[in-house]
Amino acid sequence: MAKRVEIPDEMVDELEGLIKDVWRDINGLRFEKLERRDKEICGHCDFDDICWG
Repeated sequence: MAKRVEIPDEMVDELEGLIKDVWRDINGLRFEKLERRDKEICGHCDFDDICWG
């Protein structure tokens, strides 16, 4: 069953801006990291070498 929800253009613009900002940060490898390396968490992350390498 298809459902249609109308949203204002302002909400679409806001979401589009957020997606672009997040994508730019991901591509630039700009993201928050822990204060220090936690091998339990960071050891499973694809970006471990970028943060701590």
